[in-house]
Amino acid sequence: MKYKIPSVFSKDNAYSVTNSLKHSTVHTRAFYAFMFVVIVSTLLLKKSEILPRFFLKPPKNWLQRFKDNLKKIIGDEESASALAKERLVSKTVRINFGGKNGCIRRWLLLNSNDPYATLAYSNYRNVAPVKAKNDGLALSLKDRLSFDDLCANVGTQNTNEKFIIGIFHPFCNSGGGGERVLWELCKAILDKYESNKSFKIAIYTGDVDIKPEDIIEKVKFKFGIDLDIKKICFIYLEGRHRVEGKSWPVLTLLLQAISSIILLKDAISKLPPDCFIDTMGYPFIYPVMKFLYDIPIVSYTHYPIIQKDMLSMNIPFLKRLYWLCLYSWYKFCGYSVDYSIVNSTWTKNHMDSIWKMINNDIVYPPCLNAADTTPLSKDHKKKWQCVLVAQYRPEKRHELAITQYKKYLDSFEGADISNALNLTFIGSIRSDDDKVFMEKLKYMAHRTLKIPENKVVFKVNLSYPELLDEIKDSQFGLNTMWNEHFGISVVEYFANNTIPLAHASAGPLLDILGPVLRDNAQFKEFRDKLFFIDESDPDYKKESEKTYSELFEVFKFVDSIGPDSSIWKEMGAVGYEYVLSKFSNEKFDQDFNDLVLNTLVNDVLKSKARRAEADVECQ
Repeated sequence: MKYKIPSVFSKDNAYSVTNSLKHSTVHTRAFYAFMFVVIVSTLLLKKSEILPRFFLKPPKNWLQRFKDNLKKIIGDEESASALAKERLVSKTVRINFGGKNGCIRRWLLLNSNDPYATLAYSNYRNVAPVKAKNDGLALSLKDRLSFDDLCANVGTQNTNEKFIIGIFHPFCNSGGGGERVLWELCKAILDKYESNKSFKIAIYTGDVDIKPEDIIEKVKFKFGIDLDIKKICFIYLEGRHRVEGKSWPVLTLLLQAISSIILLKDAISKLPPDCFIDTMGYPFIYPVMKFLYDIPIVSYTHYPIIQKDMLSMNIPFLKRLYWLCLYSWYKFCGYSVDYSIVNSTWTKNHMDSIWKMINNDIVYPPCLNAADTTPLSKDHKKKWQCVLVAQYRPEKRHELAITQYKKYLDSFEGADISNALNLTFIGSIRSDDDKVFMEKLKYMAHRTLKIPENKVVFKVNLSYPELLDEIKDSQFGLNTMWNEHFGISVVEYFANNTIPLAHASAGPLLDILGPVLRDNAQFKEFRDKLFFIDESDPDYKKESEKTYSELFEVFKFVDSIGPDSSIWKEMGAVGYEYVLSKFSNEKFDQDFNDLVLNTLVNDVLKSKARRAEADVECQ
């Protein structure tokens, strides 16, 4: 008997086959959706147990792999023999642990017997100047020669003394005010845990072309801060350019936020810390860091990325919606922060309206070393000049200073300007763009506006002592930035008995020059006269001219009083005492200790305790 087998591809069976496939597909999708929910729920509920195991747990045989390679190097020789040591000195092996390289580096840093382990286990050689073919890890010479001691130290991994404080500062070699905060914070941490020989500081930086030793040397040269390189490990990050605004002509803030998360992933994959401090202002990385590692997070905010009043500006609907979404994301990030520190009253006012879930405490930036700062002698003769200390970048508004100074000179109406106030610019250059910008300023001042070269002078990349000498010799110091969140240069002016002339906004108005003029009756006449506004200010209002004038009129006002008035010395002396008590390095260290460091180590140890089980299993 012959059976006719129907074809499943026949027209009569097409409908039933299609339905069968649909039924199977629906069930498959439902199963995957169910498994996705289970996995995500498990991660959320058990993340403190699961994620640290994945990110922080080295392979169980990692020490054995190093040991096997050391045996290959020494061959049949006894490890204590002279020939074995000679071979270990002349040769090493680099092992690539793949995604576990970062946690292996962490264990090596914390357990190494090498006093220069921070240099040996930095990834500088793998990034610049020539990237190594193998991105793995090699034992330092000291650890190769005393490998048994390294193994013994690993057994004490969970002691309270062993932890890494990670500081995220991709532009650590820039030499600006934010970097002064970074390095003084490092000094405060080193002083706080001076007796702890095991802890380390990790600096995550994008300055891939600078050796660690050169960075430390520049810190001493630029800021006069002496740091112990044996305690600081530099972790170099590639792709830093992606977090710069100029890399994204559209959707700048959003793409910078996403790029900062990618940069964070690169950082923690190379060295996961036990505590995370952000000193540059990348808040969108906090939830990621908290979720993956569940460690204490400290945020030092110089400037809020988005301010609430931006949402009420007269802007197109789509742009307002875009800002509103970013603002909501920014608010959400605050829930991941354990310590929120801000640098000024202005910044605090804004952050209090954004991160209402946490205290936003003020720790003013470190601006001077009280122990080394002395008032100028009464016989010190200042030059009749105004100095502007700021990096050569457009937002510092050098052009405004030049055009207003030209208006001031024009007010002489043909009279001799040789006795007019001189203007000197001092700043650092970080890139070719900065250099081009400075040359543009010089051309504008000397060629376009025809200002004599001896009246407007440009100085670049001065050492810290040279900078202080320039400020000490100047009668006035200028700050032209609108909404300068703090204004370290304004503090430096007062610290050298130099009188600040500043924009009537933010830090200079609320924290530095403003209080000195408001709280001292003898300066009543000057309360509004040393501040200025300009039509180019984003929040400029015509009625504000009743209180504050333009910069060229401020120049004319101080010129009318003249260089021989005793009021300048009196104001300089009062300002000196004020900034010495409020903005010194010592005050920064004290406040940071009181608000953060005194309790931070307890939070670090609690976090370590939650991971102890995972750490013990990998020994």
